[in-house]
Amino acid sequence: MTTDQMKTMVLHAADRRLKRQDGRANHADLEGASLRKAIVMTKEAESMLQLAFDSLGISLRAHDRILKLARTIADLDGHERVDSPHIAEAIGYRSLDRKLQAL
Repeated sequence: MTTDQMKTMVLHAADRRLKRQDGRANHADLEGASLRKAIVMTKEAESMLQLAFDSLGISLRAHDRILKLARTIADLDGHERVDSPHIAEAIGYRSLDRKLQAL
């Protein structure tokens, strides 16, 4: 992927977010119930995130970080709803982040 292609993809993702949220707060600025209300997920994505929350022992704060990252990944993929691959990718990045912090 070229730099110009990446730039176009990011601009489209930002435009999608602005349209979805009527120009209001960036989803990165949302927290708690307002965050969970603003992000629409498929049932599979909800199940995967709940499983990660239950089995990996992640905190509510980490849950929200994963949700925000998954929303960004879905935007970059051009999807209106967060799906399980977006959750899986976000969990993977979170796991990598934890491993790097342990170094």
